[in-house]
Amino acid sequence: MAGPRQHGWQERHGFTLIELLVVIAVIAILGSLLLPTLSNAKSKAEEIVCVNNVRQMMVGVRMYVDEAGHYPGLVDSRNPTDRKYWFDFLEPYLDQDWPESRLSAPGSSFSCPSYTRLGGNYSAHKPYFAQRLNRDGNPIGEGIPMESSMGAYAYNGSGTGVTYRDVSQGRNLGLRGDWPDWKDPSYHIPVSESRIVQPSGLIVLGDAPVYSGSTLTSSGILDQDRRQLSGRLAFGLFYRNEHEHVFFSSLNISDEATEYYAVGFQAMKRRHRAKQSMGFADGHVEIKSIPKFNDLGIKSIRRLWNTDHQPH
Repeated sequence: MAGPRQHGWQERHGFTLIELLVVIAVIAILGSLLLPTLSNAKSKAEEIVCVNNVRQMMVGVRMYVDEAGHYPGLVDSRNPTDRKYWFDFLEPYLDQDWPESRLSAPGSSFSCPSYTRLGGNYSAHKPYFAQRLNRDGNPIGEGIPMESSMGAYAYNGSGTGVTYRDVSQGRNLGLRGDWPDWKDPSYHIPVSESRIVQPSGLIVLGDAPVYSGSTLTSSGILDQDRRQLSGRLAFGLFYRNEHEHVFFSSLNISDEATEYYAVGFQAMKRRHRAKQSMGFADGHVEIKSIPKFNDLGIKSIRRLWNTDHQPH
């Protein structure tokens, strides 16, 4: 009798090349379908962490206000080498320190996973000497002692005022505080709780705007070749130049916007799928698209930045 091979039967011990290629193609297609879903899930998880961080910081703000009777100041710069920023006032209530680098950022309520992942810088009270240079690049006089701090979150220091001289002779619209003497802006009188007209309608802090610029080396010298993302500790609504007007008002990358702001805006859009988390004075937190908080051409949005809830 003829065996199986004589009748055309053959035992199969593996895939043919065609079958293997088909399997690889199917896996590639499934992967391409799943990757966006996994990426969105990761972004959503980072959003949740960030919103929770803002909520924790607002708990610290509320505890500070209940105890002190006023809001934390944006910065106390009477001593240029020993400044106190708004986060310094919150640290005891959160029992955490502001991250000094990306290495110390994970797990901190002062750090945002998306900002860290995008390469955002952190620093806390990093001393350096600012050296003035002439047109030839040679030092002029001695260096000025300064310090640098940056991170994932920013504070509503100034509201939407144009200059402090235009706002009640030194009275800020945000939470920076007032100048007792506008000629000496190194100290600010804190904003009392009673001054907040509508707590549910006043932004206190939230995701920081980011910019791409030179960073400071360990020696305090500006490194022009390392353009990295840095978070502003204060929202850039007070000091307004032409490029910032384009950056915040139109929220579009146009020919008028410099690369400096264009890169930062792209990072803002990538951080939370073009959204920002903001904490309000009554303690609640909102996450909305970037224009919902920054399009200052809309009166209702300008109100959100001012203690008197007026659209200055």
